[in-house]
Amino acid sequence: MCAERVALGRAITEGENQFAAIVIVADTKKPVSPCGACRQVLAEFNPHLKVILVTLHDEIEEWTLSELFPRASTGILDRP
Repeated sequence: MCAERVALGRAITEGENQFAAIVIVADTKKPVSPCGACRQVLAEFNPHLKVILVTLHDEIEEWTLSELFPRASTGILDRP
């Protein structure tokens, strides 16, 4: 399980269910974005979530989840 899903799961167990942003920090040369499974789980809560990607070397990228995962399934709202 990736850190993003663990953090989301912990927040949910603590009573949070609305999210505006996630920050992902990695000790890499280039910012690291969430994997497909994490993108899907995050999209179920907020397909327009702000995703901030940061390295320990001050490289920063900012996206929306819908830019990273444009055709996410968001559950019941996807049905006609």
